Amino acid sequence: MEDNEDDQLSCNTQKGGVWHPRYRTAGLCAGVFCCGIIAFIGEIFGSESLSQVVAMLYEYFETAGGVDVCNGNLAYDDACHLKRFIMRRKENTNLDAIRQLNLVVDKMHFKNHVDKWCKKNVNPFSNSIFNGINTQVCEQTFSWLCKYKHSLSNMRKSRFQMVIISVCHLRNELFYRHRK
Repeated sequence: MEDNEDDQLSCNTQKGGVWHPRYRTAGLCAGVFCCGIIAFIGEIFGSESLSQVVAMLYEYFETAGGVDVCNGNLAYDDACHLKRFIMRRKENTNLDAIRQLNLVVDKMHFKNHVDKWCKKNVNPFSNSIFNGINTQVCEQTFSWLCKYKHSLSNMRKSRFQMVIISVCHLRNELFYRHRK
């Protein structure tokens, strides 16, 4: 992978932004298997920064036993910036396993990734492993989860965490029963 520290991607899809003290959370970050099972879910603070996404991935893979849990493949809506972020942290050996991920942009968001680097390095359509795979499953999960946003928005942190984990657990049970 060729990368220059000074190179900027022209796709302009990076999400990090200015955080306002009035906002306690920027939302949720989730890992969802292509079958719809929610593997992990966590709260994002401030803005969806790449460091928070990497921290959640690292924690999940450490707990789950490594990147083999997803067969070493991952689709993320801003994979170009995430991949470059991870690759630039060469001194951090904790990220070695995450560096080995076959990382692509999910198919729904790829049309916004117009940079040559994105098309060459994170294109889900040129990677046969992702043929027939529902890479948009996270977006579909968030669309479903959005039904609860008004109920969850006024909860304190501990109650919010308990409810969101319970709701996701119940959804996973339904998906698991459906697959049998």
